[in-house]
Amino acid sequence: MLFAFIFPLPTNPVFAQAKIDARTEIIRDEINKKKKEVEAFDPTTNSKFVERGFKDWVLFSVSKRARREYYEQDKFTPAQQDVLDPAFDSLGEAVSGRLALYKPRPDTSLFEAQRMKH
Repeated sequence: MLFAFIFPLPTNPVFAQAKIDARTEIIRDEINKKKKEVEAFDPTTNSKFVERGFKDWVLFSVSKRARREYYEQDKFTPAQQDVLDPAFDSLGEAVSGRLALYKPRPDTSLFEAQRMKH
């Protein structure tokens, strides 16, 4: 029992189900960082919603098709997907809640750039 006291057993069900490999853990951490970036978005001080980063975590969080293609391309096992899916779903919820606050600046939006050409 002393061992459990010094090194508490994980209570998160994802940890209890499977050991997480380093790659999956790093990716999950990157997704969680992106979620914090989304949650910190303030339209009064930021003109850009989020940075794309190494991979398009936001796209994978809101598009099941893009996520599936990513999993297939990078050869994620079902166990790895089971670890990443909750992180992607959580990010997707944060994006859905914050996206309504985002208003692109007229001078930087694609629509405005096209309008000014004509």
